Amino acid sequence: VDGSQMAGLKLMDMNRVDALIFSGHKSLYGPFGVAGIAFGTAWRPLPILYGGTGTQSESLDMPTEGHSRYEAGSHNISAIAGLNASLKWLHETGRDVINTHTDALTNQLVSELQGIAGVRVFVPRQHTSIVSLTVDGVAPQAVEATLGAQNIALRAGLHCAPWAHEWAGTLRSGGTVRVSVGYFNKKENLLTNSIISVIVTDNYL
Repeated sequence: VDGSQMAGLKLMDMNRVDALIFSGHKSLYGPFGVAGIAFGTAWRPLPILYGGTGTQSESLDMPTEGHSRYEAGSHNISAIAGLNASLKWLHETGRDVINTHTDALTNQLVSELQGIAGVRVFVPRQHTSIVSLTVDGVAPQAVEATLGAQNIALRAGLHCAPWAHEWAGTLRSGGTVRVSVGYFNKKENLLTNSIISVIVTDNYL
């Protein structure tokens, strides 16, 4: 299971999956450069990287047991330490506290965006804090640049998922603008009607 966006948001019954791949810098609030795999069953993949484990230096082969089997080379210790700190913070703060805050902001954002003519919002019925949108007649990258100038950080493009954009009908137009609401965002950080309205009605771009 690709849990890049989900890890840290929801509980999962690991007995239902062979393996869950997660990234440390998304909903786990860790730094870039660290990710992991959690096994839910006895299934194990073959290693894809070999050499320099440090645990069996005399061997030319990777270890056959334990986590060292998948840990070739030197580790990104700084990123691992950062992820460890973020996991402690997540445990102390509590998943419910974080989700309640981000859900409220996300619902407010979706409601405001859906009320603006020319803006199309892409969210499933059961969504997390990730919201995608397009503005009629304006390239996603132009929206990103304009809102970036307003100190609103977001991403534009295909978001490493061209097939998803082909399904949504946004592939040829350059994808969507993706907004990710986090625990440290506040109401005043949200996209406002005035900014989007300037983009749509006044041809600001």
